[in-house]
Amino acid sequence: MFTPGLGAEESALDFVDTMSRLLDAQGPSDWVYKSHYQLLAQHGRFFTPGPLPHAVKKMPKKGCWGNAATTARVYPGLAYAEGVMVIVSGGSYFCVDHGWCVDSDGVVVDPTTDDGVAYFGVAFADSTWWPPLSGQGVFTHRDWFAPILSKQLPADALANIGRPRQGTAVTTAGSHAEL
Repeated sequence: MFTPGLGAEESALDFVDTMSRLLDAQGPSDWVYKSHYQLLAQHGRFFTPGPLPHAVKKMPKKGCWGNAATTARVYPGLAYAEGVMVIVSGGSYFCVDHGWCVDSDGVVVDPTTDDGVAYFGVAFADSTWWPPLSGQGVFTHRDWFAPILSKQLPADALANIGRPRQGTAVTTAGSHAEL
């Protein structure tokens, strides 16, 4: 999905906001977030694409969530992040659900691909929120996303790194409110 004329970061927001609206009516009525896109729309941050550090091992494509969880556990100072990566194909921006790592400065360390031109998502502060090494992401496995989407996020669940989207203000660590 893409909207002509938008830049990479704007394309990520357009995709997340559109998916959030489309899936809002389908989520369980008693859940705080009806979809992971709604959580991303409310709490997501931008992370700066960066080169893979020489010390970090490149991992196989199509295993982004497991690759990122493994990398974050092996390299101290990295946090697991999940959300939307924007890629360029045929001169257009496309958004892909993706998992990556992020350092304390909000710079992406992506062990799976160097195709990302923009990253919008959430970084989980505590490794107990990171997915097991099974290859699925937090938002792709019901046993992991149900507890996150059904309740209000604890204030310390998300790392306070990355750039908040414009039009939101940080109200607690990793939490945003509309201005």
